[in-house]
This record gives sequence, structure tokens and C-alpha cells, in this order.
Amino acid sequence: MKRLLLFLFLGTFLAGCRMAAGNPVPTMPTARPTPSPRTPSPAEIPRIRVQELWERLQAGEAIVIVDVRSRQEYEQEHIAGAISLPLEELSRRAAELPRDRLLVFYCT
Repeated sequence: MKRLLLFLFLGTFLAGCRMAAGNPVPTMPTARPTPSPRTPSPAEIPRIRVQELWERLQAGEAIVIVDVRSRQEYEQEHIAGAISLPLEELSRRAAELPRDRLLVFYCT
């Protein structure tokens, strides 16, 4: 199953987030260690427009919206239903995110 990260396109780019793909586990052990997935460049990260996100949510698609701004900014205002996961905590807490849903990150 693939894990797809989409970033809400609001005129800002978010760098430093990883896109991981769930590769099948080999049946035989390999002699070489598997390299870590590389961090994609901002240009390689898929984007989604607000209107498309809204339509997909209305269609009932399983989407988790993640606000990566500071907790203070999140508390002032955020997208309804979004979870707060500040960017500085993202790599440490990435395992908390579901692997079976579309993840949409935003920072504006």
C-alpha cells in the first residue's frame, strides 16, 4: 500500500517532509541493506488545490488533514477537523499518522 502525501497549495511550499512508499517485504533476505527513502525535493511533492480537497472530502474520501504550523497558530485558527502536528515534531511523530489514508499537510 502506498502512502501518499499531498500538500495543500496555498502559495507556500513545505520542505523537509518525507514521502514513503510501502514496498513489499522480500521473501528472501538480501545481502545488502535497503537504502532509506530519499527526501523528495519540493518540486516532486504532489500538490492539491483547495477546491479539489473540498470535493474529495465531500465525496467521502478518507483524508487526514495535518496542520504543521506551531501550536499557537493552530489554536488561533485551523481547518475544521485538521490535526496539529508542528513541523519540528513531524519526523519524530510520523509513525502516529495513518498509513491507509490520504495525508494532506498545510502550513498557511
